[in-house]
Amino acid sequence: MYITLNLKTDISLLCVVKVLHDYYRDNTCKKLIVEPTPDTKTTLKNYGLICKPFQEGIKIFFNGERGRKMMERMPPYKLAFTIRINDPKFINYTNLPFIDNSTIWHFSNLYASETADGKKYLHKEDSVKFSKYTNPLRVGRSIEYSFDNNVYPKEVSVKNIIGKVVKLESLEELKEESQTKRRQYPLNYRYKPVDRYKLYHKRSVISDFYVLDEGMGDAWGMIDLYFDKKIKDSLELVGKKGINMQEYTIQFQRRKTFWRYFILQDEGQAYQPQTITAKGNPKKINFSLPKEVQLKSGRTAYMMVSPVPISLQEIPEYKVKMTIRKNGRSTPRTLRLPVPTIDTIKPEKQPNGDIKTYSDIYFML
Repeated sequence: MYITLNLKTDISLLCVVKVLHDYYRDNTCKKLIVEPTPDTKTTLKNYGLICKPFQEGIKIFFNGERGRKMMERMPPYKLAFTIRINDPKFINYTNLPFIDNSTIWHFSNLYASETADGKKYLHKEDSVKFSKYTNPLRVGRSIEYSFDNNVYPKEVSVKNIIGKVVKLESLEELKEESQTKRRQYPLNYRYKPVDRYKLYHKRSVISDFYVLDEGMGDAWGMIDLYFDKKIKDSLELVGKKGINMQEYTIQFQRRKTFWRYFILQDEGQAYQPQTITAKGNPKKINFSLPKEVQLKSGRTAYMMVSPVPISLQEIPEYKVKMTIRKNGRSTPRTLRLPVPTIDTIKPEKQPNGDIKTYSDIYFML
């Protein structure tokens, strides 16, 4: 006798967050780790939600009709995820500014954008860029803010990213006890969510910062998926008609650098570099003519630089060749040159104040 069991699981997809990077041939960002915060792990459990990592990011599922009704009737404030970098060279090949650790990268559906073909990014443009939307200050649970001038406590307020006033005990006590102006204001976020907040003086935003828990100091970024009416209908997770399955993307762009070759040779050799040419997609690039320079070591080299920045790639598309001529010979030789690695990134400030980023390659004839 055979018994047939029909097992049916009612699990549906709530959203997908893809983290992509065009430095890699398959556009998959392999070096970032996305994990739910401790508070979000509790929220996921309470709502019967399941968060699963996959090659391109994370997927969040809800379980059954009961889970659907819970999400639609009383959605959580948000789901939050930390982003940690698993590669110390990530910034070398990523088109982002070289900045210190004072800010944190913030991605959310509140500041999301949507393209004409329906692609949805958790940032304002089609790739991640440093801006007021993505880079609030990074702070801990307790800070002391110094205004430029003395202000009345009653004129100071704090709101979360949604715009709701957040009452901090340390600030409320000052409002009750003091009617005099002061410059220093203690802000204690104990028992408040890990979240983005804004400090106001009257109606003006004075500071924009992200409050992190202890143990989250190594987080490079945060992803916040909010459930709020202020979010555009096409970007929200739960709307008037119920759950909207969403696919969000965080898109990183590969860095472009000026490729700078330094050609060296042993004393007594008589080779003269003629040209360097890079061939690939989208076009052929002719480097500058050789210029004799002196290195910090005191050695003389010929320097040749690309006129435009060239993309760094996991598998380089460009092939670089150099022609050289030996003194007294009319027939030039062609040599294959190595392409830059992500270890040789060098930002340099120009006389006009701009920053140009170089990839330096030293080649011995």
